[in-house]
Amino acid sequence: MNNIDLVSEKYRKFLCSVKLDSRIHYFVAGCDINNFNDDKLLLDSRGMLILMPASNSIFGIAEMNEALIFDRDNFIEWVEELKPLLTAGNSYTYALYDMDLLYNELLMKSLYNIQTLAPKTIEEFVNFVNLADDFAIQTHNKNLKELIRSESMTLLWESYYDIEIWNKDKDTILNHLILKFNEIDFKISFAKIYSIFISSFHFC
Repeated sequence: MNNIDLVSEKYRKFLCSVKLDSRIHYFVAGCDINNFNDDKLLLDSRGMLILMPASNSIFGIAEMNEALIFDRDNFIEWVEELKPLLTAGNSYTYALYDMDLLYNELLMKSLYNIQTLAPKTIEEFVNFVNLADDFAIQTHNKNLKELIRSESMTLLWESYYDIEIWNKDKDTILNHLILKFNEIDFKISFAKIYSIFISSFHFC
C-alpha cells in the first residue's frame, strides 16, 4: 500500500476514476465519518457527480462553490495531506471504472452464452452497479434504484458474489444463471442504468 492509499484509508476518502470515450476523469468516493460512515460521492448542488480532468484537480475543489463537500473537516485534512504526495506529474487513482469496457462488452456484444463472459467484465459490472447504487441512494433516485434491483441485474450480481465471495459451487451457480438469464431484459435495464449514470456527470 503506497502513501496515498494510507492517507486515503485514514480519512476514508478516495480518488477514483472513470474511463469514458477513452478519456480518464477523476471523482471522489468515501465515507462520512461523522455521519454513521455513510457512503458518499462528491456531488454538485444539482446532485451530479463531479468529474475532474486530473487527479491533482482535487486541490482546487474546496473553492468550487457548487461542490457539496461531505464530512468537510476530514475532507479538507485529507486533501492537505495529499498535497506533498500528489504532484502534477503523478497521476493516481484508487479505483478505475471502465465505462467503455462495459458499453462494448455488455451492450454491443451478444450475451447469449452468458457463462462465457470474461471474469474481468463481470467484476467491472459488479463494481459499476455498486457505484451506481451508492449514487442512487445519495440522490434519492427511485427509478435508478429500481433498475439496479431488477431481476436481470441482481441475477448476474448475485452470481458473482456467490462464486467469488461466498465460494458456492460454481457449476450450480452457472447453471442457474444460464437457466434464468434473459439477455433482452438485461440489456434494456443495463442501458437505462448506464445512460442515467453518465447523464449525471458534471465535467469540470
